Amino acid sequence: RMHFPFWVYDAVVEAYQKGLCSRIGISHPNADVKAVMQAKQELEKRGATLSCVFVNLSLLEREALQLVKDCRAEGLQVFATNVLGPDELASGRYTAANPTGGEISVPRFTLSQLMPLRPLHQAL
Repeated sequence: RMHFPFWVYDAVVEAYQKGLCSRIGISHPNADVKAVMQAKQELEKRGATLSCVFVNLSLLEREALQLVKDCRAEGLQVFATNVLGPDELASGRYTAANPTGGEISVPRFTLSQLMPLRPLHQAL
């Protein structure tokens, strides 16, 4: 799995060709299919294939849904990261009943963000 910038392509392709990794993927292309296609083209120019994309897609952050569709249309496997949202949301520290997480402060998350997670928090 490879993060941007693009100057690392030569090293990754060399590792792939030596059998040090079996697949090449990229992480968090900012929900931009152009970045994915650029990575795919850069790898193909070097004799390797992009096989997967890791995107930030969660219960609260759904902006990457179009990227998921685009990647699938290109035959790329997609892995979602942070599927339960930021770590704090999945932990149960911040809930609709306790939006400040026990701190005396302005709530970190809004009720509109916390309410959809209520079944998850009740199950914890």
